[in-house]
Amino acid sequence: MIPIQQSWEQQQQFVADASHELRTPLTIIQTHSELLLRRPDRSIEQESKWVSTILQEATRMSKLVGHLLTLARSDSNQLEIERRPLRLDQVLLKVVRQLEPLVKMKEIMLRVDIDGPIDWQADEERLHQLFVILLVTPFRDSPFLT
Repeated sequence: MIPIQQSWEQQQQFVADASHELRTPLTIIQTHSELLLRRPDRSIEQESKWVSTILQEATRMSKLVGHLLTLARSDSNQLEIERRPLRLDQVLLKVVRQLEPLVKMKEIMLRVDIDGPIDWQADEERLHQLFVILLVTPFRDSPFLT
């Protein structure tokens, strides 16, 4: 019974974490939309800061939902992997560039040393997700990085 109880608790924690991750962008979108509706006389250009934030959070939420769908498919063995030729070095460098703001904010040095092109056969999206998970998880879990 102990493994079943642990599995249940992990599932409950996952649902709570996923709900929190989805609620945050929804709250931001709702708040910024309400701000826009309170000032109907202003132009989109004048309110571009709020519109931009709404778009960024909608994009973030879309990615979160996509990740949840990927997770659900992988759990039910329905995940389709599209193996194609790619440059592993370019995928990794793209992820590192995307993480630069986080790295700077956390005052961490992240250095990538790649001698040359690395040709590979893989699903680029899944590989990208893997690199993000591997690089971001230590930032979240470290007690020194708050």
